[in-house]
Amino acid sequence: MAATDASGPCLEKLVLNSDRNQLPTAAWRARSTNTIIRSPAARGQTVYVVDGRPGEKGRQLRALNAEDGCSRWSIPVEAGAFGEILLAGNRLIAANLENGVSAIELEGNDAGKALWTTENGASVGAAAASDGRVALATKNPDRLVLLDALTGGELWGCDLESAAVLGPLIDGESVLVATERGVAAHALADGKRKWLQNDTGRAELPLALAEGRACCLNSARQLMLLDIESGKIVKKLTAVTKDCPPLFSRAGLCFSRENGLTRASPEGANQRPWLRPSGIEFESPFVVLDSRLYVGTSKGLTCFKGL
Repeated sequence: MAATDASGPCLEKLVLNSDRNQLPTAAWRARSTNTIIRSPAARGQTVYVVDGRPGEKGRQLRALNAEDGCSRWSIPVEAGAFGEILLAGNRLIAANLENGVSAIELEGNDAGKALWTTENGASVGAAAASDGRVALATKNPDRLVLLDALTGGELWGCDLESAAVLGPLIDGESVLVATERGVAAHALADGKRKWLQNDTGRAELPLALAEGRACCLNSARQLMLLDIESGKIVKKLTAVTKDCPPLFSRAGLCFSRENGLTRASPEGANQRPWLRPSGIEFESPFVVLDSRLYVGTSKGLTCFKGL
């Protein structure tokens, strides 16, 4: 988890106690030049993390040994780059360039080297990957593109009606992207637009997908559930806060309101208050493990049981 102590920003590894009700143990802390605001990624015994916000200097993409936090390799991240990373097989798709992305080799003697780079435009949010293909949303120009994950070659590209505000998601044969005006779905095969739903408004937090539905939280604090096949809004929930992305899975929907967390069915029905933490502000996405919910808060990493 990202943290900050008296020595500055760092990435910290916590080991959960066998008794989940006991505090975890800090295994190591890896110091960072800049604050870490992007979620790290892990594969095998290596953790990958980008530091800094767009505009900051001295940013890096680092590969750390998961056992002790020591650096395996690092590459620079351009100041204006978005900085999101995505694991795709044995490579990492990194938005480390101001006007494109790189595919970084993760194995063997070439670990840490760029296999290919693109100059399709500034990447917006994280990429999405499926079956050897990588989807990107870009600005300047405002486009949605699909790349061959092996070579970086463009399979198709299409102009967006308005600028993307988040990275795309792939669900079956559709690529979904949130824009300034709403949510659009394009065919994975050729990029043709399948539908455009403007009634969602501008998404404020990343979309979530489950059970044939897309979950979109907009600037008006409305949580919209869309049918992925048709684009129709099947449920609208109001008075939702924007302090953390909703947790959406086949088990149900969990989202934040001013009086605490609310749970609902995957269709948004059967809403009921679940948790009312006092004096705690959520500051990170939710993580669920062993029926417990972990979240970064104003008081540090906090665990809630009984999910």
